[in-house]
Amino acid sequence: MRFSRLGCFFSLLYILPSAAFVAMALTSQDSKSRYVLLQVPVALQMAAMHALGLVESLTAITWTQLYLLACPPFIAALYGLGLGVGDLLHRWKRDQRNQQRKFL
Repeated sequence: MRFSRLGCFFSLLYILPSAAFVAMALTSQDSKSRYVLLQVPVALQMAAMHALGLVESLTAITWTQLYLLACPPFIAALYGLGLGVGDLLHRWKRDQRNQQRKFL
């Protein structure tokens, strides 16, 4: 697999805010704020697990386990999305150049 700058960009758009939310949660003194801040980065994954009927299994795991379970596949999916969009843009630019050469 080749390197995708757009894939890295999409992944970083998730990783950096997630790290900020976790850092804010770890420094928060309020338990409710900590719970909400830890929930924000994995909210989409938790909603998907809820839709799949996996809510019961979520109650028995820690935040660390949830992050290790949910984040890597999501980051890989974001990277793959960036890779795919980057390929489409590359092909589109190449086709545009080829069409311009035909007219010259």
